[in-house]
Amino acid sequence: MRGRRFAGVLASAVLFGAAAPALSQAEREYPRGRLVQPTHAELVQAANEMYAKALGEARPTRAWLVQLESGETIERFASRFGGEHSFTKPGQDAEIGFQVPTAVREIAVRGDQWVDKGDLLIRGDDAEDLAMVEIQRVRAEVDLPVKRADEQLANARTELEEMRNAFNQGAATSQQLNRAQVAVNIAELDVLLAKENQKQELLQLNRAKARADRLRLVAPFSGYVASIMVDVGDVIRETTPVIRVVQLDPLRIDVHTPVTLIEQLSISRGDSAWVLIGRPGQPMVIEGTVSEVSRAADFASRKQRVRIDVPNPEHMQSGLAAWVRFSPPSEELLQQMNETVPAPVREEGAEVAGRD
Repeated sequence: MRGRRFAGVLASAVLFGAAAPALSQAEREYPRGRLVQPTHAELVQAANEMYAKALGEARPTRAWLVQLESGETIERFASRFGGEHSFTKPGQDAEIGFQVPTAVREIAVRGDQWVDKGDLLIRGDDAEDLAMVEIQRVRAEVDLPVKRADEQLANARTELEEMRNAFNQGAATSQQLNRAQVAVNIAELDVLLAKENQKQELLQLNRAKARADRLRLVAPFSGYVASIMVDVGDVIRETTPVIRVVQLDPLRIDVHTPVTLIEQLSISRGDSAWVLIGRPGQPMVIEGTVSEVSRAADFASRKQRVRIDVPNPEHMQSGLAAWVRFSPPSEELLQQMNETVPAPVREEGAEVAGRD
């Protein structure tokens, strides 16, 4: 099936159409004791919280579309927005390669394709390894050695019983009886040994499967194929990257933040951060979350790395300019920012495009 994108109609309805009753309800229930009337942004936030409480769901991602003034550039707006300058990165980013030298036999995906965790990406020359798996499977499934040992044990016990009867009747010596007992003991050990050997054959089968799996590159997480660096027939050395997979929701931003600002605002994990993203055609501000605050500061710059996770339900591309601030935008900036609810993107039934 071809990958499809589905708009989050219910989420968008919070602000468009169905939002009106929610905003009216929020306005009625907003604290009456306030001397200043609530802003539109505050009412939207209250409506979102009511929506979440009513449906038992998380509040939709807070995002604002930036309306640039005539002739204004994103850089000029960013100078008023303030914050630390950085850029967006994928939430997860993996360059994958084979663990052993091989030749590429199949490329099961194409660039920019959505893949689910565990999907086959590229297959190496695994014909010999698959043959070894089948050989080992036969060895592991054959239980003839165990049956043979069981039969020998049953026979040895029968002979022991007959020897005991003969000894009781004086027709056999104690030495012959002892030999019969030893034969039973050895037969019991042979049964245990046969069963242990079969267990080892099963382990060898798992080992053979693992060796074959090294020639099958699968998606380590759900995301997009960012690039494919090989073609069918290429001979690849071990550890050479052959494909890159990225996860875009959430996006990740590493911001080198002054130590003094971190101390002043007591920035810690879980705090909110407001991120201006220079999206082409329509800049936007998204409320993200601090996920890490490095304990190691750079002596020369007097800065620490702060990592921000930014919700990205629309799967906006990474690598865009971003400005991060750790306090809410001013009312002046909010005049140019219209709050919206990003429509989530869901990729289903990723198409497999083989390349011969």
